[in-house]
Amino acid sequence: LARKYFEESLDIDRALASELGTPGSRRDVGFSLRKVGGIAQASGDLDLARKYFEESLDIDRALASELGTPGSRRDVGVSLARLGEIAQASGDLDLARKYSEESLDIDRALASELGTPDSRRDVGVSLARVGEIAQASGDLDLARKYFEESLDIDRALASELGTPGSRRDVG
Repeated sequence: LARKYFEESLDIDRALASELGTPGSRRDVGFSLRKVGGIAQASGDLDLARKYFEESLDIDRALASELGTPGSRRDVGVSLARLGEIAQASGDLDLARKYSEESLDIDRALASELGTPDSRRDVGVSLARVGEIAQASGDLDLARKYFEESLDIDRALASELGTPGSRRDVG
């Protein structure tokens, strides 16, 4: 049911983007593609999820190239991270690492530029993801390096913010 709802929403977003052609309307299509891809992923349809995430990545890359805004660049990182999850779930750890490291590079650049708690948290999440891939690949020393850096970020944010969410991230 949720997939049907989001696919209908995607169809509407595609029609509006076709009609309007604005960056905002195209970004909405990318967002909807990630939503439908996430539903496909959750239902175990990794091929369909990959298809949606790849299309989203194409849109996100075009918008980032055109706009260069932090939001458009972050969208690229999100689509890459989702593709990394699909590759890892499919057993392609090399491809998972490639996507996830590119996402991490984007997150690091944005955190350096913005310095916001959210941008720094994105780095911590990406580090943990790359650490999981390293662990799954049997490179425990590299995994430990990524996990420790992620934990350092989580601890700093928990100390700085003291919010339940920031404290939960430490655990």
